[in-house]
Amino acid sequence: MKKTLLFAIILATATFLSCSKDDSSIDNYKKEIVFNAYTNSLSKAEVVTDPNFLEFNVYSYKTDGAYSPSIASNIDMDNVEFSRENSKEDWKHEGNYFWPTESIEKLQFFAFSPVDNVSYSFLENSYPTFEYKINSNVSEQKDLVVSSLLDQEQSTNDGKIDLFFNHVLSQINFSLKGEKEGFDYTVTKIELKKIKNTGTFTFNATSGEWIDGSGYDDYAFNLTSDNVVNGKTPISLSGVEKTMILMPQKTDKGAKIKITYSVKQISTGTELFNGFQEKYLSSIVWKKNTKTNYNITLPVGCSDDLTFEVKISPWFIKR
Repeated sequence: MKKTLLFAIILATATFLSCSKDDSSIDNYKKEIVFNAYTNSLSKAEVVTDPNFLEFNVYSYKTDGAYSPSIASNIDMDNVEFSRENSKEDWKHEGNYFWPTESIEKLQFFAFSPVDNVSYSFLENSYPTFEYKINSNVSEQKDLVVSSLLDQEQSTNDGKIDLFFNHVLSQINFSLKGEKEGFDYTVTKIELKKIKNTGTFTFNATSGEWIDGSGYDDYAFNLTSDNVVNGKTPISLSGVEKTMILMPQKTDKGAKIKITYSVKQISTGTELFNGFQEKYLSSIVWKKNTKTNYNITLPVGCSDDLTFEVKISPWFIKR
């Protein structure tokens, strides 16, 4: 009788310990990942900033150890869409995603926004890549931002993932001034011709890299207001319809800028020129995450050439 009672006590204790261990394991596994996402400045010439940064998509992979292109990985998040109505809301997504429990396992995150014109792929022995094409219509071009976060563990992040997004296209801006005083220069159209419009972006351990595609396009916008340059006083063109968001590249020999404008002498009201001027952009490099400003000087007539100076500045500093 005593032996039977003792055996029952031991069995009950073992069962209790076993159940406690199982509950702990389940609890440990179900530590949900909390996502935050930021950008210093998204869309198109309406450049993406935190207030208008409202959606992005994420791929994540689980690896045994630190990430490298050759290491085996299992997909954890497959093109999961995150969205919010405004910048004061938390990010929302379908499904729940948890930290792995094995100490050797790490999570790798790759994200981008927007998803329009993005063709994503993950090939063996390579970082993830995607192909992208620039919209032909300047007013509909989108600012493209990406983020990558490697070798993440729950123990070092307090259960959170902070994705910081950076611009990976080139912003092209224009400013105008006349060659001489005493004239009004009315600009009606600005064009960039034979510009590369496609590329393949590859994530890496830092900010990623582009490889040129084979396509070309022309980009243009018309000016109907705030487009008169008085003499040598410069004006800067700004706004969604006057800014181009283009593929980073070294421009080809055939790439050029074309300005359509007219020139009127202020004192007499005589129109001296009405047409266009062109200049080649060969060998100029547009880097990702930069602003390139063309400071254009307009000649009075055909006897002089269109000239410009180029100023390049960071779009913003990578965090």
